[in-house]
Amino acid sequence: MILYIIQVLIFQGFFLLFYELLLKKETFFKLNRAYLLLAPLVALVLPLVKISLFSSEAEPTSMIRLPEIGLMEAVEKSVITGLSWNDLFIGIWVVGSLLFFGYFLKKLQTLQNYRKEGAAASLENGFIINLPNSTAAFSFLKTIFIGQQLTEEQRHAILLHEQVHVKEHHSWDLLLFEALIILFWFNPFVYLFQKRMIALQEFIADAKVSETLSKKEYYQSLLSQLFQTQKISFINTFFNHSLIKKRIVMLQKSKSKKSQLLKYTLLLPIIAAMVFVVSCAEHSDTPHEENTSEAPLHLKQEVQATPFATIDKAPIFPGCEEVASEAQKNCFTQKVAQFVVENFDTKVASEETTGKQRISVQFKINSNGRVEDVKARAADEKLQAEAIRVIEMLPKMVPGEQDGKKVSVQFALPILFEF
Repeated sequence: MILYIIQVLIFQGFFLLFYELLLKKETFFKLNRAYLLLAPLVALVLPLVKISLFSSEAEPTSMIRLPEIGLMEAVEKSVITGLSWNDLFIGIWVVGSLLFFGYFLKKLQTLQNYRKEGAAASLENGFIINLPNSTAAFSFLKTIFIGQQLTEEQRHAILLHEQVHVKEHHSWDLLLFEALIILFWFNPFVYLFQKRMIALQEFIADAKVSETLSKKEYYQSLLSQLFQTQKISFINTFFNHSLIKKRIVMLQKSKSKKSQLLKYTLLLPIIAAMVFVVSCAEHSDTPHEENTSEAPLHLKQEVQATPFATIDKAPIFPGCEEVASEAQKNCFTQKVAQFVVENFDTKVASEETTGKQRISVQFKINSNGRVEDVKARAADEKLQAEAIRVIEMLPKMVPGEQDGKKVSVQFALPILFEF
């Protein structure tokens, strides 16, 4: 999960940098709108794309993380396992999302209060809410909110502008970013993408209105007064102080040449490179481990059945052939744990070794069903050697299959040795 989040952040950062350097100043507003909408979503999907063609191995290999086996040298003790870092991260993530969802509901309530305060009237393609004693001007979905203290000249320019937002369905763009912010509130790039979209929508509306009003007249509408509007991130406000200068600059800008469209084609090699990086990482020598259980398995304790990660047919341990296919993976987990518990010599540890000792073991069941490439890592070399000895004793198995082809399957097996 954490690796996925890191990849998403990196990809969204690249997409945002690409927009800032090459697209931001172009007048291809429709293409830029599509880019800002799709880029953060594509970045969410890319880490999930795996192309085996990029694998350096001729034979496909998967890695499965087996449940931890706890070996206790003396009297059995009840093991109290605390929250893992992954559990803590998910907990903070969920709490943050709930808080941001509550904030979103509060902003909706603010809009509802505006509706109650103002007088409603029908308008082409929507509605208009006249706000008493206000100079506010903004729109949301099909409703335009406009203060009654504005002059008729100002109201005319503002209505033309806000009607563009309504017709172009700009509110839905901003609501998409609100959803992304609720889900990924810790991701700074989502906020930056939303900010860029807000600016772009103003450029789009300004360009449309400038076709009706003279640019001089429209400049005067922009600069005539500073309007106060409560900050709500998913409304289209006419007078955003920080954007006025940028909007005037963009109005004065000549239309981009068609040759500049070639910039968008640069996205293809960038996306291809991202897929390549993800696929290579997936098929590296140390593949990503799929954790099938957070609960440790202890000596003399019944092994809990735990399903494997996604592999069509996992290797079958001798004695599990007659078990129903959907239970064979669980049977494998139990048999391996039982084999280790029965064969591991808990007395081989060095005398100076005390407390908890973790042994990380990796091994492969090849396409012939034999155990090979057994590796182990532990602070005590004797425990490390014993772990390798026991795993190498595992019997020949029915090999795993993926897409109808027999494949090698790598396993990670953590063993906890406690004195």
